[in-house]
Amino acid sequence: MKLYRDLLDPRVLGQPKKSELIDRASEILSKPASDKRSQIINFAENLQTILESGNDDRLRLVLKTPGHSDEKRVLLEALELCVSGSNMAVPLQGIFFAIPVLIVAGGKSSGKLSAVLPKSFDLNDLFEKAGALAYSKNVSFSNILTSLDALEKVNWRYLMRCNKGLDIDDFELNDLKPEDIILKAGTEQVHLRYLIGLAVGSTKAPKFTETAADISKWGIQFTRKFDELIKFQNAELLAIPRRPVNFVRAVYDGIWATNEIGFQLFLSNALRYTRQRTGEPDVTIATYSDNSIRVRFTSVFDDTFDKTFGWRLSPLDEFSRVVDCIDELLSDCGISNIEVIPNILSHE
Repeated sequence: MKLYRDLLDPRVLGQPKKSELIDRASEILSKPASDKRSQIINFAENLQTILESGNDDRLRLVLKTPGHSDEKRVLLEALELCVSGSNMAVPLQGIFFAIPVLIVAGGKSSGKLSAVLPKSFDLNDLFEKAGALAYSKNVSFSNILTSLDALEKVNWRYLMRCNKGLDIDDFELNDLKPEDIILKAGTEQVHLRYLIGLAVGSTKAPKFTETAADISKWGIQFTRKFDELIKFQNAELLAIPRRPVNFVRAVYDGIWATNEIGFQLFLSNALRYTRQRTGEPDVTIATYSDNSIRVRFTSVFDDTFDKTFGWRLSPLDEFSRVVDCIDELLSDCGISNIEVIPNILSHE
């Protein structure tokens, strides 16, 4: 079942604002595939000028402005070249990276889980044993879990200058503050946090973000180490890492993963409840003007059962990919009786 054929993308509701940067990205999208790489490199040079002038807020605003996501993904690709692309003009290159970590927490106790990791959580040792450090022997990790909000506020001009071999010493990994995790008794929740680090290596060798991109090499060990060292009384914790990427990309990877894992958790709990009591639920899917796709579970046999999950679309999410993900997860759970609302509904 292809849900996206009937659902409408709420982010393109109305007339999007005009922007020279979005127009340039749209022009690149219209080019043949063979020309796109050179066009994006040229686009990155334009963005470099904007960042050097201290106008990274202009880029942030364009990324967040309502409109089609395709152009924004082109803009992000060019921006990534500025902040983490290979810079052959220098022998060594410093790349700041972030690892999104999804922490699924639930249990009988409420409280606060510290975002400061114990010294025994040796990430260098973990990645070295997994063979993920490879050519990047000089890799430093922060010992704290920081928030999406903190990562979004990092200055992109600074990241770009680090990429050129400048200003690396002006920023400490622990300048980003830890964000403790608030646990609520009786509920399962997904918390997004980030582990950040700095990898310094030769510009002629693959970066740490490339050699550690295969999570299968180290992800299970990370989860086991977290389970071994991070404890909270009467609570169960599961840490699920994602690939290390530059700060700009990490923001959107983290948002996607939070939605995906959150929806899986919602499905598991909702289906366990209804199938034990009333059988298969009635499912309704609709898009809303607050840029969300909402999946609602109800039952004709139980008026008290009414659960809804809202997948909040980021400005860069590919709409068809999000809907396909929802579709596949519902299909994997054996749910086929789905009502799709072909209109964008008001969130009020």
